[in-house]
Amino acid sequence: MCDREAVHYTASNAHDCLQWLIDQGVPFDMEFDSKGKERFHLTREGVIAIDAFCMPPMLLAKQCKQR
Repeated sequence: MCDREAVHYTASNAHDCLQWLIDQGVPFDMEFDSKGKERFHLTREGVIAIDAFCMPPMLLAKQCKQR
């Protein structure tokens, strides 16, 4: 159902793109684990942050890769 190349590209660049968003000041939801350590809330919608920039994920991934 998905374009294999697009899925591979997006998954391969996800970490760098998320770090780029964090570096730009995008606020992500945080939570505390059972040991009290702060971490990203992984079950909330992550795409909303990308939508805030009005950038399709592929374009965002390309921009992150250029930096």
